[in-house]
Amino acid sequence: VVHPGLMLPSVAAVEARAGLVSARPTVEVGAQGATQVKLPLQAGLVKMAARAAKAADPLGGALLSLLPAASDKKAAAGVAPLWIGRSGETALVVPPGDYVVRTEIGLVRQDTPVTVGAGARLVPDIVLGAGRLQLSASAIEDGEALDGVTFVIAEDDPDSPQGRREVARSAASKPEFVLPAGTYYATARLGPNEVRQRFAVGAGDTVKKAISLGLSKLTVNLAMDGAAGKSDLPVSVRVSRLDTPPKEVGRSGERRAEFLLMPGRYRIEVLAGAQNARAEGEVELKPGHNAQASVKLDAAAVTLRAIEAAGGPASPDAFWEIRDTRGRVVWRTSLAEPKALLAPGRYVVRSELRARSLEKTVDLAAGEARNVEVGP
Repeated sequence: VVHPGLMLPSVAAVEARAGLVSARPTVEVGAQGATQVKLPLQAGLVKMAARAAKAADPLGGALLSLLPAASDKKAAAGVAPLWIGRSGETALVVPPGDYVVRTEIGLVRQDTPVTVGAGARLVPDIVLGAGRLQLSASAIEDGEALDGVTFVIAEDDPDSPQGRREVARSAASKPEFVLPAGTYYATARLGPNEVRQRFAVGAGDTVKKAISLGLSKLTVNLAMDGAAGKSDLPVSVRVSRLDTPPKEVGRSGERRAEFLLMPGRYRIEVLAGAQNARAEGEVELKPGHNAQASVKLDAAAVTLRAIEAAGGPASPDAFWEIRDTRGRVVWRTSLAEPKALLAPGRYVVRSELRARSLEKTVDLAAGEARNVEVGP
């Protein structure tokens, strides 16, 4: 409403917009009363609703876009959308003409051509023929959903060397895939373990599947006696499968290490530090049963100091070499006061200190902690 007294002159340009259409006529405002203006937009209404199947509800989360129609696929590739919205259902006012309604959700994409006339109200039939596949994975049947699982979706492909082609993957704990109706292969992978299942997805269906990996939990407890057991030096626990070609399937730096593994026979190898203290064991995992394995590691903790005078400080310039009774080098280092975990036994400790070479023979017992000084 415009007051006539404010109009100089009494002619106004009025603009109306609706959707992709606008009109801007010039209107003469009367001196008395209200001036009513009817603006014919010469437009049509397109009501877009994407459905997985004909009788299904609109698909929430679908990406809808309206593009001008192109003469061929090559020309269509460079056409910019006139409107984009993420909604399963919307109504849009557009100028008369030829358009393409593009619908995208998940792995599904469909182009629907429409022709809009002035005053027309169109409801294009957008049926994607798609379904939802919701997955989760657990260690055992009816178990809790596992984190860290990778899900891979594949379909048959005669042109692929393996006969199948990957179409999607996700590392979410409970992923959802929107797929064209058909048959698919879902692989759940957790570390070296994987299980594959086949699923049929129908148009409009929501298929929920929990994949059981059939895993067992193996807990490895490392035990070391005496002062060596209190050492904070690193340890390494390695697990290798034995009833297939030997292959490492797990590794941990914890003294209480847990692994989720397929049933079978496994070798456990424990190493303390980076030297020669190690222990091995074997365990068999049965389906649906957890197992505990205790590995006893005999080791001695050693701290080395090179001194140039009795009672003096450790020299920062020492180079160390430790050999066992067979003359094999167990460890070399240039640290000033190195610490190590060694297997029980006799060793020759050699220190290269400036221009001097110093040696000392030491006997180490399991569980003990020794400070070994080498000097004149």
